[in-house]
Amino acid sequence: MTELPTIKPFFADKQDLVDEILGRYPDYGQRSAVMPLLWEVQRAERHINEARIAEIATILDMHPT
Repeated sequence: MTELPTIKPFFADKQDLVDEILGRYPDYGQRSAVMPLLWEVQRAERHINEARIAEIATILDMHPT
């Protein structure tokens, strides 16, 4: 059986970036940060996979679908 590599969370070492993006929006509008966070992942990795979507959903306390 082939073991798949574990994907390190993208924002694990980028808390300053997450804080800066979330700081652009009021507490009640934090979900508006979904697009800037997705853009950061796409810019760095050229692709947004399901793990990154789930990570962003967790950060924003949203459901990933």
